[in-house]
Formats: sequence, C-alpha cells, structure tokens
Amino acid sequence: DDNGETVQSRLITYHEQTKPLVKYYEEKGILVSIDGIGTPDEIYSRIKFVLE
Repeated sequence: DDNGETVQSRLITYHEQTKPLVKYYEEKGILVSIDGIGTPDEIYSRIKFVLE
C-alpha cells in the first residue's frame, strides 16, 4: 500500500465485500476470530487448535 489511492480502494472493497461476510458468519454463530499477533508458529497453533 504505497499510496493513498490503493489504501482507499482496499477500504472500499472491505466495506462492500468483506464486512458483510463477517457480519453474516457472525450472525450464524460460525465466525472464529484468531489473534494474528505473534510468531508464525504461534498463529499456526491457534488456527490448528480451532480446526481440530
């Protein structure tokens, strides 16, 4: 994201496409949030735990 236009375009895409999907899955009770802070191994472990 090396310029303002790219950032703005991605935010528009998020609000139009991603955010409604997050809301949909949240309302269905099947949305799982994973903390993405940490080492790749830590994050992988969190994802693996949820999928098992």
